[in-house]
Amino acid sequence: MIFSTIRFFVLVAISTLPAITPAAVAATLAWSPESGPDGLWSTTAPNWLDGAERNPWIAGADAWIALAPANLTLSGAIEASAVDFATTGHTLWIHRSENALLRADLLSGEPIIRFGGLIPANADAHPDPDLARAAGLWFTPKENFRLEADLVPFGEGSPILGVRGAGGIVDFAGKWVADTGSIISWVILDEAGHLRFAPEADMRFIRESFYTLQLWVNGDGTGTLELDEDFIADRTERGAVRLGIGSIRMGAGTLVTHNTASLPLGYRPQANGTVQTNGHMAFEDNPGTRWITRTHPQVYPGAVWIYQDMEVRTEADLTHVGVTEVAFDYTALNGWTLFAPVTVTKTGPARLALGGDQSYPAGAAFRVEEGTLEFLLPPSNGLPLAGGSANLAVNVQENARLSWQTHGGLRKLHLDGRLDLGGVLQIAGDTATWTPSSATRILLSPESPPALIRTSGTATIGGTLIVERLPDWYPDSGYSWTVLEATALNGQWILDDRTGMGLQFDNTATAVRLIATSAPPPQPGEILLADDFSGDLSAWADLSTVPLWGDPVMHGSAFEQVGDVIRLIRSGPRDTRHFTAYLNPLGLKTFTALDHRFNEPIDRTTSQLTIDFRLRWPTPTASSGEGGRFIISLNHAYPEGGLDLTPEDTPGSRWNDFSAPWWARPAYHVRLRNSSTGAGPSFLQYGGGAALLGEYERTPQWWLPGFISGAGGIAPGAGEDFPANSWVRTSNGMASDTFTTFRYRILPDRQELWRDTNDDGILDPDELVAVMPLPTESDAPFYNTFPTLEGLRLFWSGVDDNGPGTGQVEMDWIVVTHSQNLPPPLLPDPTDLPPSSSTGARPFALMPLPAAIQRAMRSPTSGG
Repeated sequence: MIFSTIRFFVLVAISTLPAITPAAVAATLAWSPESGPDGLWSTTAPNWLDGAERNPWIAGADAWIALAPANLTLSGAIEASAVDFATTGHTLWIHRSENALLRADLLSGEPIIRFGGLIPANADAHPDPDLARAAGLWFTPKENFRLEADLVPFGEGSPILGVRGAGGIVDFAGKWVADTGSIISWVILDEAGHLRFAPEADMRFIRESFYTLQLWVNGDGTGTLELDEDFIADRTERGAVRLGIGSIRMGAGTLVTHNTASLPLGYRPQANGTVQTNGHMAFEDNPGTRWITRTHPQVYPGAVWIYQDMEVRTEADLTHVGVTEVAFDYTALNGWTLFAPVTVTKTGPARLALGGDQSYPAGAAFRVEEGTLEFLLPPSNGLPLAGGSANLAVNVQENARLSWQTHGGLRKLHLDGRLDLGGVLQIAGDTATWTPSSATRILLSPESPPALIRTSGTATIGGTLIVERLPDWYPDSGYSWTVLEATALNGQWILDDRTGMGLQFDNTATAVRLIATSAPPPQPGEILLADDFSGDLSAWADLSTVPLWGDPVMHGSAFEQVGDVIRLIRSGPRDTRHFTAYLNPLGLKTFTALDHRFNEPIDRTTSQLTIDFRLRWPTPTASSGEGGRFIISLNHAYPEGGLDLTPEDTPGSRWNDFSAPWWARPAYHVRLRNSSTGAGPSFLQYGGGAALLGEYERTPQWWLPGFISGAGGIAPGAGEDFPANSWVRTSNGMASDTFTTFRYRILPDRQELWRDTNDDGILDPDELVAVMPLPTESDAPFYNTFPTLEGLRLFWSGVDDNGPGTGQVEMDWIVVTHSQNLPPPLLPDPTDLPPSSSTGARPFALMPLPAAIQRAMRSPTSGG
């Protein structure tokens, strides 16, 4: 157990906390009532041994409770510097009738704390938080500490836990019982108090018939309730047992969640053998409550009820999918519902996606300041309020984004940022406004509706209209579309035509139309893969799920997606930072990798393959940076039948058996090291040596599939560059602590590495950082050609060189394009393919090969 200093205090007044001045006391008082182990803890009852004499409690002393089992009943306002339940089995009784409130700096042991008659028992009412402040168990932590007490009601008592002050975090790891009667359980957070439910917290908030009881959270608005990453809210085993917490009501303060499993939820068994979802979060009582999603993407099928202006900050994606579920005895309203004309402010870089029932009264609004608000279903999809009309107004700020994936309506739209239109947008209210800084993206197809945007009011348009088309669809010249229809229309859009159809505006006083003036030319390349890591990893085979790894050994993925970024897991029981070293016997070795196999093999000798991607390292190192390297390898020779991702049964059982290797062989790769200096250059490399399949790296203990060795098995980077060995170095390190775009390109006669140094989306000649010639003849001395490419593999190394997380590369997006000897594709926008012709983007200029390399291509060196 980890303990720290806390303050408990008991209140005499109802509406304000008592003014208790800590006494300068260093004494330890031992519990020793004359009548046995039971007695009053008060400032008048002589139940404490001070040396050899019994005295009343002295404010600020340390309490030592060793009588077993001891029953202490609080009476009045008590302050202690420490409370040590030296043995188990003790019970602390807190009665409202005694005006009982305990404040202490340190609580140790595992007592049962029983609360009686503190607040009138009516779970459907909104109790006054000042009533809760007047009693209960209070902490003012000076540092983080762990609370393992059991909080239990008796009669109609209400458990109350308060945290006051910003000195530390209280981790609640005990049992909280609220599963009988109409219990009101309270968390009160004042003066930046921070309470966290630990993974071991046993929350018993499911009562008879599997109704969920409610945890009421209130305070002065500065506090935080956090649900630990590994806290499990639903332990009902889908309606088999009455365990878990299904309801949190935020009356003030901030709720922080890290994982889907931590969100309040329960399941009710039904007579027909099915189960019903039953869980909700309410944001009420006071404006300014916040919900922060952090660490992992989260999906919530329960209800979100909003009564006051509040903020949703998505540092990790949040998707709501709750729908109304009707049973014979209960209707679960699991929608996203605003019960008043309030505003939800969306902040944070990640996505808030609404894919369930929704209800909005007149005057309800979203203000999108950061990230993306995405409507997977229309906002009038739920149980209607105020007649069921489109009542929602949306205000999208300059750096934010609105995504519309289906038919539906708004009352009002104000766009400073970006709108991605996937279906028809109906604006039923008074105005729709696009500012000069806005951008609206539409996708034209044969199925495009007669009008993409419709409003019954006035539309004032401005900014940029980005127009794309469905791939492989080429309408004839003269084909037209209506983008917007309005009662009145003001302003104009700047056209960003990405279709190649020569689009022109053909506007009227009430509509914006587009007309194609020419058929688009064929595209310069086929996109084999485009992933922004905002969804699942279905395009990839996750090699990290195959071995048993970690300590204790386990199966599981080594990867996490945070927002639109993928990286190695950095915390919790599957923290990869210590499990990726070559020689660690419990390490993942080369299996921290994602593999993608192409639908058809690529003939490298007659075409080119271009891989564009973005990376960042939290803290680049000045050393070689091998601990934080990132590798993209192009593979050949996949096993017949594909990769075998069957998890192994014994650690290491498959790692050294290569009689029939289950992984594809590497042919070419780029190795980017976690260094921004000349001490850690990056490499272009291809399989060297005389072996037909090419050589791959191995250490004395472990073979490493996916890593190319130098000629004759030499370690990568040792010795001279090509042609003496199978690599070419960059002149400097490539790592950056901000996201940087790279291009890795394979042509029939060479491979290239580019780096968009100035982040302008254009690769200029001086941004070509390495070129490596490739042999073009199958009998070229010393090297093989590896003409066929079947897939690619992304490898992460997570060794920490400079402290927590520094060896962990983060990837934002990747695009793989195949071209039949056509000009290389333009550098893609990570969210928009193909890129804008209005940005000045142009085909990349190529740096001539250095004369020394040209001579080496004409006369390869033999040996090795």
